Amino acid sequence: VTPAMPLLCVLAIFALATGRPHVESIFAQNTVLGAIGEGLKLNEYLALAVLNADRMVGCNFQQRTGTFFDEGLWQSGNTLETLSSLMIVTNMSAQWASVLETAYEKTNPIVDNCFDDHQWWLLAWVRAYELTNNTKYIQRAAIVFDFVVEKAWTAQCGGGVIWCPTEQQTTSRFLSLFPHATPPANGLYKNAITNELFLSSAMALHPYAALVGKAENFYLQWAQREWDWFAASGMTNANGLVNDGLTDQCTNNNQTTWTYNQGVFLSGLVRLTEATGNSTYVTAAARTANAAITLLSSDGVFKEPCTSCDQDQHLFKGIFVRHLTYAAPALHTLVPALTHFLTTNADSMIARAQCSNGAYGMMWQGPCMYPDAASESAALDLLLAAGVADQSAAEQRAGGLGGARDFGPNRGRVHTRSEEAVTFRPLGLGNCADSSRRSMANCFHPAFNATSCEALAARTIGVVGYDHSLICNGGTFCRIRTLGGKLACPSGWVYEEGAARDITEVIYAAQTLCFVKN
Repeated sequence: VTPAMPLLCVLAIFALATGRPHVESIFAQNTVLGAIGEGLKLNEYLALAVLNADRMVGCNFQQRTGTFFDEGLWQSGNTLETLSSLMIVTNMSAQWASVLETAYEKTNPIVDNCFDDHQWWLLAWVRAYELTNNTKYIQRAAIVFDFVVEKAWTAQCGGGVIWCPTEQQTTSRFLSLFPHATPPANGLYKNAITNELFLSSAMALHPYAALVGKAENFYLQWAQREWDWFAASGMTNANGLVNDGLTDQCTNNNQTTWTYNQGVFLSGLVRLTEATGNSTYVTAAARTANAAITLLSSDGVFKEPCTSCDQDQHLFKGIFVRHLTYAAPALHTLVPALTHFLTTNADSMIARAQCSNGAYGMMWQGPCMYPDAASESAALDLLLAAGVADQSAAEQRAGGLGGARDFGPNRGRVHTRSEEAVTFRPLGLGNCADSSRRSMANCFHPAFNATSCEALAARTIGVVGYDHSLICNGGTFCRIRTLGGKLACPSGWVYEEGAARDITEVIYAAQTLCFVKN
């Protein structure tokens, strides 16, 4: 990356915003529920991301608290950030915007106890602003940053921000991660994640300094100050991986190289290179990204370095791939395995880690284990990241927008019927319909999984498309849209009449995807 190579492609692919006008011009807002706008085409990964998000909102979002059930408070901030990114990428701004509004109204600017907790929500509010252009979100993000500057930056170890404000909070959290280690003697712990968040938060706010009443380079200077300290701190080891934090003597404590410690600062470093023209920042990002992909993967699948992972760690890998994707356009030549890494992990998760209730477990290599809202949030990060990377690769191959690919665990497999190849592409979130929003005649079954639904649809005479739904308790239905009449339906299926002769649109239905025959 050189000063002559701006990151405008970041805006075009994943809206790594350098200014609100770019976001508005590239992602015009769409107000039709379930409809996919003119952002990225809805490939298989993005289709699953949309379904996953709709399930998380419908099954886990709590209107009373503005947070998600079955995940930590800090994790809910992460989920909101990714939800905003998904709405930007798919141009579905109306789909879950009310979730952001409720979260804003029901939560305080300063959440939970420790300084990393607050900054996860800071990044969520920045992303919410980039989606909605509502300045209340960016103003709240600025409030959080000022709080962290005032309360967390200390002279201990020469600078940087502390993890938690009290010795009791620090000790409790430290021992939950490292039960056999000695907690910091003075209760003030300088760890990697809180400082990486401070760097990336500063650079996320940098384009909006004037909007929140700050000097032009206020956030940029804090980011540079943070990185100068972090780079000299020794937290990055000889392999290029970042350990958990510093000892009382201000040296690397050689504790676990959590996956998210390898990811959060990637977006901040890439933004620093764009803002300053200094390529050393993106070089440092590429070194750690390459090390993480190589050293924290087994057979190409990313793994958390813990033997008994707790709920916090269920989300860590998702955070890594999120920030890797924010930085991807600047890193793709420096991290050659990036796209393959993301799609390989998504393919593994789809094929091996989905549970009987439709949720994804935390182990992307499978089998399904420990599913909760945090592992679902990480899955959303991965599906969105793979969808963006796969679409970008398709554009590069074709010189334009690539076509949608086969869906789900059967990806790459062509269904055949009477020597005719049958494939489907995802159309949107909801039931299949024509341009007049009419339903097509269909064969209906109340309990059929996605893989079987697709395979049977491919063998159905007169098939035009199909809908598949996966509801909160794991229940499913399959509706095969056909012009073949009642006789086209398999034995035991219910035939439903309809007037449509083609499928061009969707009518929003919760946790349902429509696929149309190619």
